Amino acid sequence: MMKLMRLSHGFNTTVRVFDVSVLTNPKLVKEWQGPTPAIDHNGFVKGNRYYMSNYQRGLTILDISDPTSPQQVGFFDTYPNSDDAQFNGAWGTYPYLPSGLILVSDINSGLYVLRDNTKDNPAGSIAVSEQVIQVDQTATQATIDIQRIQGSIGAISVDYDVLSGNATSGDFTPISGTLTWDSNDSNSKTLTMPIQTASTAFNKSVFLRLHNVKGGATISNHITRINFGEQPSKSGYADLHTTALRVVENLGTFTIEVKRINGSEGDLTVQYAFDGVAADAISGELSGELHWQDGETANKILAFQTIDNATTNEDKRYQFTLSGSALGTNQQLSVQILDDESNVAPEIYLTQTVEVNTRQVIQVSVNVTDANNDAVTLNWTQTAGTPVTINNPTSASINFQAPDTAGELHFLLRATDERGKSTEQTLTVKVTEPATTTPTTSPQNSSGGSLYYVLVLLVVSVNRRMRSTLYT
Repeated sequence: MMKLMRLSHGFNTTVRVFDVSVLTNPKLVKEWQGPTPAIDHNGFVKGNRYYMSNYQRGLTILDISDPTSPQQVGFFDTYPNSDDAQFNGAWGTYPYLPSGLILVSDINSGLYVLRDNTKDNPAGSIAVSEQVIQVDQTATQATIDIQRIQGSIGAISVDYDVLSGNATSGDFTPISGTLTWDSNDSNSKTLTMPIQTASTAFNKSVFLRLHNVKGGATISNHITRINFGEQPSKSGYADLHTTALRVVENLGTFTIEVKRINGSEGDLTVQYAFDGVAADAISGELSGELHWQDGETANKILAFQTIDNATTNEDKRYQFTLSGSALGTNQQLSVQILDDESNVAPEIYLTQTVEVNTRQVIQVSVNVTDANNDAVTLNWTQTAGTPVTINNPTSASINFQAPDTAGELHFLLRATDERGKSTEQTLTVKVTEPATTTPTTSPQNSSGGSLYYVLVLLVVSVNRRMRSTLYT
């Protein structure tokens, strides 16, 4: 809205500063206006600097050490032709590179990589010495060094406080205050923050930040993460290899695989069990414990046996569950026992005889259904005739090129469902030479003639009866 107002009413670049310490009652504390009507766009705060893409004026940098009185401390014009309120020039900036360099994206001229010289001043810059501080597990306090670098002229100060991160008030004692340096003083300041020991705190983090710098200094690195407490053992998790398993009743032995993922430090123990009625269809150790030693990562393979029950003619489903304190995403497995006595073999729908020309590329498609909706595997083989190469011999649609000579080709298709029953169907392909006409001499010209050939295109239609989806 403000961009459109500048286009229509001629306002200069405007930045408004609000106090949002009370979120339900934000207050306007300052309005900064630039020297040109160029449109302000995305702005970012880093330390005591506000970096703003300013379209035709390029990049504008404000010093917000005193938020109630922002001051321009630098700019870089990426569009020197004009400073009007038009959508040309810099429309994006990024000041967060570890190197301190500033990226500026210009619609018209591309990418600029800039060094921020506004931080070069006699008063220097304030920075935390480390961006991440890892506190020893036996320590009772964290130590943070705050540096004054790149200048020491004049007295300066900076405020600090701590943000809790994932820690609670019982894990550490918050600190806050103001650090001061006299002129020509460039010594580091050391802060200490009491923390709980590893016995009461586990993998905690807080953040110490610097803000509200005064005296003309800048802030280089304004925040550090403090990690403390015992780091959890990376023992990993037990995870099932799959969440669904179909087993034919007369199969005999089947296996369940359990993996150790995301770590191998120390021992890892979990429990497993089938539900209570599984013993009707499955034998073996239906409940128990899995254990990995320190450093062990090999998968655990559990073997069970199916009970072939001839009196029950229906599929059965049972639940296999992992339990324990270190489990992955896949904690339950559904095991379906497929009855074999009531099984019906798949049905094949295929035109059994087709005629084609020599050297013709043939495509044959088949439809297969299964009364139990089982997965079905297909296998095409050639049983007689001049050998040809069958493309995709395990799919419902194959193709091959007919040989150069006439004759018959014979193929066999076998469809097998996952319970083990099969159906076979044959296909005969009659290969013939294409029909041609005999050359004749034109009676109007006995001294010569033209040779005419007729190419007959034969189209083979393979009829299909569609009943249901093929399972592969």
